[in-house]
This record gives sequence, structure tokens and C-alpha cells, in this order.
Amino acid sequence: MFLHPAVGRRAGLRLAVGALLAFPPLSPTGARAAVFPVSDAQGLAAAVAAARAGDTIELATADYGLLRIDGRQHEGPPVQIRPASGARPRFSGVVVAGSSGWALYGLAVLGPRNPLVAVNQSTDIRLGGFTFTGATPNKDAWDDENTGLYVRNSSRVTVTNSRFADLRKAAFFQRSQRVILADCTVEWVREGLNIAAMDRMLVRRNLIRNIQPNYAKDEHPDAIQFWTTNETTGSSNVAMADNYLALGGPRAVQGFFVAGGGEAGAENEHLMHVRIEVRNNVYFGSAANSLRFGGVRNGYILRNTVVSSAHGDREKLTPPDDTGRTSGGQTARIWTFRNVNTRIERNLASHYGSNTGQIVVGNLDIIDPKFGGQVAWTDVLPPRSDAEAPPVAAFRILPGSVAHVAGVGASLPSRVGQQTTRLEAVVAATNAYHAQLDNPEAWFTKRPD
Repeated sequence: MFLHPAVGRRAGLRLAVGALLAFPPLSPTGARAAVFPVSDAQGLAAAVAAARAGDTIELATADYGLLRIDGRQHEGPPVQIRPASGARPRFSGVVVAGSSGWALYGLAVLGPRNPLVAVNQSTDIRLGGFTFTGATPNKDAWDDENTGLYVRNSSRVTVTNSRFADLRKAAFFQRSQRVILADCTVEWVREGLNIAAMDRMLVRRNLIRNIQPNYAKDEHPDAIQFWTTNETTGSSNVAMADNYLALGGPRAVQGFFVAGGGEAGAENEHLMHVRIEVRNNVYFGSAANSLRFGGVRNGYILRNTVVSSAHGDREKLTPPDDTGRTSGGQTARIWTFRNVNTRIERNLASHYGSNTGQIVVGNLDIIDPKFGGQVAWTDVLPPRSDAEAPPVAAFRILPGSVAHVAGVGASLPSRVGQQTTRLEAVVAATNAYHAQLDNPEAWFTKRPD
């Protein structure tokens, strides 16, 4: 049911069941912002059509089906869609198209729709505190075929404090600019994040774990993948910092897979990625492409910890089983190919492989059974955990160690992944990140000359 906020909407008094409850705050134009309490899909559609900048749509607990925000553009403070106090609204999908000035918080989107949430040709969109869940939330990605989120042809989009689970793929980001994905958890998926033709993007403090590819179908899983297929340009000005890829189980899952068209030869150099920074991340797993960096101009790989799980010590000795649930393992490593003006500095890794066009300085190599190395694991890190996704603190550099003294390896955040589900904290965090879109230069480290 839709309850109109007031007969004179710009007077903006909130009415609920016919009673006058409160004076909403003034908008920047001097009119009072309205609050629309709704409890069904019809009322929500009416509120979306009636809302103006600064208004709030409050949702009661209900199943709202598919939410469409199409061609609704606002300047100034966004229209908020959020749960009423204690409410748990549910959706089968969300589409934001040709719209601007919307902030959606605390929504649970569940089901087989592909994608569950789509943002296309829109600007100034905030998504905070979402749950993106496939049709069968059973911690098994094999029976899910949809993607959680698409962001395409859009600008100024912020996604924070959200969880992607039980999906074929977590998210696509394509042909968009000024985008932030921060403080999110990705788990029980067969593929993580896909990035194509993006400009000015921050991927920060996310937790990616429990990726479940189907090796029997030759799936090649990546936690975070860059690609250029069917694009006319690579990605540029992308910073990936403070993320934890917890992939220590019996599955070789690739970590940061940055592949640029320039790897294929000079005729594809227009597809090179430009200014990609991978800083202060942890990879724990058993794929050779733990941090693969190719076809990048002006890249920076700084102070990452890239280390093998026990499964990685097997180095292909254990073949995949017949079910496709597990795979052989390889030593985790940093691989770099055909880059231009790229710097690889103060990383801690099990192994390195690189070629021309790069400056390699101050890195440390952990001793492993396949390649040897410089320092023993326990000289620089706590003892290696047998868990698939140990807490990120398991990779804290030991005080006083050679790595600590030299400033090598990741300096860990206290937490990674979804930081809060408390609605007001989600709103504040999303707004704080969204403000950073005005100064993307702050996401990057100044490189030495």
C-alpha cells in the first residue's frame, strides 16, 4: 500500500495511517523533504514516480518483486530507498536505467534473475548493504547460473558493505567511470569480479573466498579478472588495494588476472590497460596466476603478499577428481608480461616471473618446495594455516622480521569484507566512499621517480 506523504507534497509532512508524525528536514531548495512509507510493489512504484531529490522511501517487510527505476533523474541529494526500522524488504531484481541521484540501502535481492541488479546508463547511484543471492542459497554455486550485479555505461556508482553469494558470477563492471566497490564479501560463487573498459575505479577492502568452479566443464575461475574481448580500449586508472583473496582450498583459483590486449602484439596495443595499481593485497591459494599482470602501461604492484596454501605445494601432482570439485595445485606467484613502465616493488611472494619493460625492486621470495627462495615462511609470517580461508591476521608480517624492517608485504587492515549491516553505518560509509569519486587521484600511490 502507498501512503502519500501529504496532500501538498512539497509541504512534505509525513503521514502514516492518517496520523501526522514528524516534520521532515528541509531540502536545499527550502522545501521539506518527503518520506514515503510503502508496503507493496504498487506503492513502491508510485513513490519512485513521485519522489524528488532528498526524499526518502521507507519499505516495510514485504516481497516487492522487481524494482525498476527508469528515466528518473535528480540533482542534489539522492532519493533514498531503505527499510523502515526493523523491516526486511525483499526483491527478485533491481533495474536502474537512464537515471541519476538514487541511493538504495539494505535491500535483499534473491532469485534466478540475471543479473539480479543492473545499473545501466545512469549516474550518481549508491548501493549499500545489499545481499545479492542466487535462487538456491545453499553454499553451493554449482546450481546457480546468474550474476549478482552489472554496472554498465554508467558513472559515479558506489557499492559498499554488500554480500554476493550462491551465484555463477558475482559482478560485471563495464564501460563505466568513477566506480567504487568497497567493503564487500564474495563467497560461494564460481567466478568473482569482471572488469572491462573501466576508467577511474577503486576496488578496496573486499573479501573473496569459497570460489567453487566446475573443473569438469573446464571453467577457469578468477577472483578479479580484467578482459578486453569485444572492447575498443582497456581499463585505466584502476586501484585495487587492501583486498583479501582467501582461496586456500583444493581448488586452483586465479587471483588478480590482469590481461591486456598489448600482450598479443603491437597491433593490439590500443587494448593495453593504463595505470593499474595493485597494492597491499593478500592472495592465499594454489594458482600460478595468483597475481598475473600483462599488457599494462604505467602499472604498479606494491607491497602485496602472494603465498601458496598447502595445496599449492603439490605443483600439479594431484589431478582433478572426476566430479570437477577439486583441481591440482601450483605454487602461488606474481607473473608479469609485456608491460611498459611498470614497477614491482616490496612484495612478499612464493615466486616471481617477469620480462621486459619493468622495474623490479625490493621484493622478497618465500622458500617453497618447487622454486626455493630467500626467506622461510615462519621467518616473516605466522605459521601457515591449513584452513581454506584463515583470518587475514594470519598474514600479518612479523614485527622485527626482515620483511617488516624493509617494508615488504601487505600491511593489513583490521578487517576485510562486509564491515557492517547496521543501516545508519552503511549509509554513512557509502556516502563517505561516494564523496571520494570527486578525487580519484587519492586512490593511488605516488611512484618514485
